Amino acid sequence: MGGGNDGEWSDEDVARRTQPDGERLLLVGRTNVATGDPDHPDRDEFALARLDHGLVSTFTVTPKPGSHGTLSPAAVQQVVHSDHAEFVALPDAGYIVDRIEKGPGYCDGGMDGETFVSATVMQSCEVRVSFKRLRVFADSYE
Repeated sequence: MGGGNDGEWSDEDVARRTQPDGERLLLVGRTNVATGDPDHPDRDEFALARLDHGLVSTFTVTPKPGSHGTLSPAAVQQVVHSDHAEFVALPDAGYIVDRIEKGPGYCDGGMDGETFVSATVMQSCEVRVSFKRLRVFADSYE
């Protein structure tokens, strides 16, 4: 590991073993493993790791409820790349959630009970939920 047998890396060793890789840091290493067995020769081991180094992308997720209901929180959310956004759908009295809009510019996802949960957020998007009147029949509701 450079600099002696104390297990420490010198600044020069670190510079040789790390390099930027887009928004990540690439860390590589190689070491010789002595087996101490004459029937099994020493071997080299290699390691590779990619680490975040402080650059994090965030995207805007905007709630856009249809008429006869709201989404909570009502404010725009800043969501870290690959994370999820959640909004509780709150229909007005006598209404229920009808559908979640799909297509370009809309967040993918679905309802988990009363909560809309987005798929992993990879770009800014909108959550559009529409509501419809609850129809009540003598033996059921729709």
